[in-house]
Amino acid sequence: PLRRQRQMCIRDRYGPTVKDMDVVCLSEHRLRGKPLERAVKFWEGLGYRVFKGEGTLTDANAVSSGVALLFRAHFAVEAVHHDGGELASARLVCAKWHWRHTEVLVFAAYFQHSVGMNAANTEIVATVARVAVAMGLPFILAGDLNMTVEEVMASGVLKSLGASPLAPATQADVVTCKLGGGSALDAIIASDTLRMVMG
Repeated sequence: PLRRQRQMCIRDRYGPTVKDMDVVCLSEHRLRGKPLERAVKFWEGLGYRVFKGEGTLTDANAVSSGVALLFRAHFAVEAVHHDGGELASARLVCAKWHWRHTEVLVFAAYFQHSVGMNAANTEIVATVARVAVAMGLPFILAGDLNMTVEEVMASGVLKSLGASPLAPATQADVVTCKLGGGSALDAIIASDTLRMVMG
């Protein structure tokens, strides 16, 4: 029932919003197998190319994690594979977007909750840094950081990445499937080099 509720929420709550956006980051979609395939068909039906990371099974046989990037089909975008191990399928997806007059790496991420910058979350950041340095491209990292922007800044992560928040989420901006409101733990972070490239 909970899994079905989640799938219906993605369709009914996000569908009307998603169809009007050029680029969408979905974090912690909790889908895998056939439910994920159905969701991809739904998103493709809205005119998107989908780069997805499948959710993982927990010890309790529930689905956790899962991320996706959706780009309008007319954009020039290609998948970027990385060496993030399990992160590749569950908590980090990357695509190279040919945007305006430059190329940008776009990451969708899901950080573990209630643990701050633990080893797993630090590995996500390290993978983002490795890919960006190896490809020599600016990046955008969007997703559920499970920390406020202030906590992320205090951790020193942004400084180590040479990045800063594009627009810290506020409670009013949060779109969530959780009944009764959400929390401002989602953010979009961009490398400082992107700001220089775009002027």
